[in-house]
Amino acid sequence: MDDMKQPDLVGKVVIAHGDLTAEPLMPKNFRFYWHEPHREIIRVIEEKGPATRITVSPR
Repeated sequence: MDDMKQPDLVGKVVIAHGDLTAEPLMPKNFRFYWHEPHREIIRVIEEKGPATRITVSPR
């Protein structure tokens, strides 16, 4: 997560792995449940604006 907070992600490819992919993220603005750590991950991704995101599953 600390690496994603770097200011130079605009237009870059982000590869998420490890703790960030240990569980599926809850959908943004899910009506019934909103997991705060997931909210932070989604906020940082949207704020930093990478060109694309690739997620590597631990499975």
